[in-house]
Amino acid sequence: MSLFMLGAKKLGALGEPPPRRIVRRLLAPLRPLGPSSTSLDLTALAAHFAFGASMGTIFAGLPARARSQRGGLLFGAAVWAANYAVIMPKLGLMPPARWDRPARPTSMVAAHLVYGAALASAHRQLHSELDSLRGKVVVVAGGTRGLGRCLARALLEAGAKVAICGRSPESLARAQEFLRPFGAPVLADVCDLRHADQARTFIQRVESELGPIQVLITNAATIEVGPIEALAAEDFQAAMSEIFGSALNATLAALPAMQARGRGTIAIISSIGGKLGVPHLAPYSAAKFAQVGFAEALQAEVGKDGLRVLTVTPGLMRTGSHLHATYKGDAERELLWFGASAVAPLLSIDADRAARKIVAAIARGDRFLTFTPAAHVGAWLHGELPELWSLLFSTIGRFLPRSPSRRLPSASLEGQVIFANSNSWLLDRLRSWTTPLAAQHGQ
Repeated sequence: MSLFMLGAKKLGALGEPPPRRIVRRLLAPLRPLGPSSTSLDLTALAAHFAFGASMGTIFAGLPARARSQRGGLLFGAAVWAANYAVIMPKLGLMPPARWDRPARPTSMVAAHLVYGAALASAHRQLHSELDSLRGKVVVVAGGTRGLGRCLARALLEAGAKVAICGRSPESLARAQEFLRPFGAPVLADVCDLRHADQARTFIQRVESELGPIQVLITNAATIEVGPIEALAAEDFQAAMSEIFGSALNATLAALPAMQARGRGTIAIISSIGGKLGVPHLAPYSAAKFAQVGFAEALQAEVGKDGLRVLTVTPGLMRTGSHLHATYKGDAERELLWFGASAVAPLLSIDADRAARKIVAAIARGDRFLTFTPAAHVGAWLHGELPELWSLLFSTIGRFLPRSPSRRLPSASLEGQVIFANSNSWLLDRLRSWTTPLAAQHGQ
């Protein structure tokens, strides 16, 4: 739409593009002398892209029938009518269409129709990719809550046959009940993926009851937060078993049959913490680094067999997982910084949106996926300016809570236990802020 407007301006049909005009008038009270032409153009372009993205989000939430090509055109026309024919004139930012120069409303309507058609086309392309998952058997290893449950939902909505596993029968039952409205009944099995024999039994049951597994997603993980002084070797061994070991056992259980059939996808959900060492998350980062190394080595080996391996390294996700994370050292302060970071809008991503990105990447046949702006910036800094990255994270580490004892590892406390026993006003605010989010994702 921005490009269409620039073209109309070059042809003399538009005059000053409305986004630029609106931004100029909005900034006038703040800068009486007016911003420079270049800064005004850049601000207007950024504002227009943000506006287009927000309208696109609304379009994505419409029923499927409304996202047809005709629906896209109607949506584009409605956006024009609501903003340029009603809201902007009432605010005095634009003249009413009937009083404006004739070429401008015509150009604006045409630009919005192009925008609506592009939205419909993009959604049609996305859904045609997701159709490739229809009827396929997909295993979400660790799918009872958080991202795993969101992945199961997105896969069901794409028409896949889904199997999930977890350690708790109660969590499995709640997940099954939650997922019931979104597609075919979910196969759910109690399984501790830290044990290779249980992983093999689970995979065999899935193949027996649902059919050959086309996609395996390894998602099981735990998080422990604390300074290195509060940790023991056992904390690292436990993280390796629960994070790397779970992914390894599930993969090795499903791999032989996939190789024999000559097709299939294995998606290993690691973390940006598997590419960048994060202070106070040393066991978690170590295990996630192992996952990334395993996934990339596996891809190099099984490509000859017709298999794909997707390595997913997301940034923080708003899943409410801080409730089930464990904390060492100054546990209350560790929970405070980690919980706040894990739900901060500019640092994290909604878990349902993250799941849709992962499912779309599987459908496209991608090999690597990283998301959240913070994760992309961190990966770039780490690769291109490693000394600056090291200085930055060393500085951040100085502000994180110190361990009460520098000699003895401390006890590990779960987030929800800390919340229940704390008198901290800040933790109480964090709990009230994040409880609805945790409930939404089955935490």
